[in-house]
Amino acid sequence: LGVPAIYVSNTRRGYLDELEKTYDLAFTVRDKRDALEKARELLQDESLTKKWEQKRKKLMDEKINIVEFMTDVIEQNVYV
Repeated sequence: LGVPAIYVSNTRRGYLDELEKTYDLAFTVRDKRDALEKARELLQDESLTKKWEQKRKKLMDEKINIVEFMTDVIEQNVYV
């Protein structure tokens, strides 16, 4: 999390939609040239690390901790 992800495909992946549109944490591009161009663009951004830390924090603040959630569910079912 918090690391730029570039997905190369000529089709969309539903699981990436939220990461792309809401959190700007992923990019879907059509071919390897576009992927290299996007990577170069990201690497030229001197504030990349700070921006991506903020994006990661936003995602983590808005989502639940799935491990904690699953642990709670399992513990509740075991002791009921």
